[in-house]
Amino acid sequence: MKYLVILIVSLGSVLTLNLYTEAVTTRSTIQSESVAVIELFTSQGCSSCPPADEVLSEIIDEAQSNGQPIYGLSFHVDYWNRLGWKDPYSAKAYSERQYTYADKQGAAGVYTPQMIVNGRTEFVGSRKSQAESVIRKALKQNSKASLEITKATVENEEISFTYNSSLSGKNFLINFALVERDLSDQVTRGENRGRLLKHDNVVRTFRTESAQSAASIRLSLSSLKSQSNSSLIIYIQEKESFEILGATALGLTNIR
Repeated sequence: MKYLVILIVSLGSVLTLNLYTEAVTTRSTIQSESVAVIELFTSQGCSSCPPADEVLSEIIDEAQSNGQPIYGLSFHVDYWNRLGWKDPYSAKAYSERQYTYADKQGAAGVYTPQMIVNGRTEFVGSRKSQAESVIRKALKQNSKASLEITKATVENEEISFTYNSSLSGKNFLINFALVERDLSDQVTRGENRGRLLKHDNVVRTFRTESAQSAASIRLSLSSLKSQSNSSLIIYIQEKESFEILGATALGLTNIR
């Protein structure tokens, strides 16, 4: 199996998914007692990545069928773009997020496909049995934070909502991700030339800020191809370790 590994010389600052979607309303979306947030770092330019993309989709489908609080996010990094194919979903900010994880975990470099569960445990993203094992372990642990989404509205290509968090202050970061499922692209260059690649939970918009006990947020929906296939995920992390302490989600089709 082939991977692109990048040694970290200096680290930039942290820049600011179908996923498991509960049956929710605009009044209140509250996380369960335990969660598993899966961050997949992937690229259309990497020949080892399509199997990991499939694993993420399978895990999310199974979680939705079983009513499990599993939230998947597919971050498309940009460091493969120079090798023949520019991933249309890639962003420098997503690569820098992966570099930050590597720094916090003491790794010498980054690679794709990489999965990280709850900000703590990393492994090769195509290893489904390992992913399932790590997720089962995560779901046995109670979340350390509770999150709630309220007053969500969509108007003029923008989503507005209020969140409430049991943790706040400079030691905690809260992430807001708009993710989109059922995306596919015909790749004409690079390692995956000639392949039709399919993706779920692709991060289209991502924003990070210091957590507050309550705040109103606005996010543009202009990056989305289809609002009906998109969701909002919010999750809170401990700033120093990057451990994910809680998460919740809202499907855009549930906003009335």
